[in-house]
Amino acid sequence: AYRASIQPLGKIDSYEALQLHISTHNGENFVEDKINYYTKPPEIYVPFQILSLFDHLSHNLTDDYISKINELSELLKDNPDAQVELIGYTNFETLDDESDNKLALDRALSIKDNLLKNGVGVSQVTTKTKGNLNPLYYFPKVEWQVAVNRRVEIRWLDPSLLPFEIIAQTAISESEASKYVEDWEKLGYRSYYQRNVVRNQEVLYRVKIWGFATQSEAENAIRVLSFKFPNLQFTLE
Repeated sequence: AYRASIQPLGKIDSYEALQLHISTHNGENFVEDKINYYTKPPEIYVPFQILSLFDHLSHNLTDDYISKINELSELLKDNPDAQVELIGYTNFETLDDESDNKLALDRALSIKDNLLKNGVGVSQVTTKTKGNLNPLYYFPKVEWQVAVNRRVEIRWLDPSLLPFEIIAQTAISESEASKYVEDWEKLGYRSYYQRNVVRNQEVLYRVKIWGFATQSEAENAIRVLSFKFPNLQFTLE
């Protein structure tokens, strides 16, 4: 014997998702299973997405990523109020941090140039360099891990996602960073820490205050924080 049924999930009138129930008899009893089928993909927000990887010491966009850049171009043109930030990274490819930062920025700018050539508005795209600070693989052991560190990420500057952050402190250990985060949260701020690697392979921890919808809102918060804590250096992220 075999039975199957389909039930709508979510909005019944639009049938955004269906659940398929399957039941079969193995001679002794029924075995049942179910699976969800989406008539259109569910919306899943990912704050950071890799747009492109780059060859060693290169900021030239390869053909492998052109189709993705073209798709992004059409999306931005269809939504002229949308804004994105392109963030460039390296993998300790040059002799000093300044050169690494420039290489990472050139990688972000190369994608921005492609977007603008495709008709995207200048005000829709900003760029930033993080150099070698935030590798996805801190101590890569194989070439593909090194390659992933040579990347450009996209961040959507949607105010509803509270995308702007403030770098408040630097810690030398995870326990110290955790203590700083706890202190900020006791003061009513939303905080977390991020692990960073510097050129000599030393690990540092940046403590961040997050939850600002716009750049101006974060800048106003920096002015208030600088007045309250004059011994700390606050930086817009």
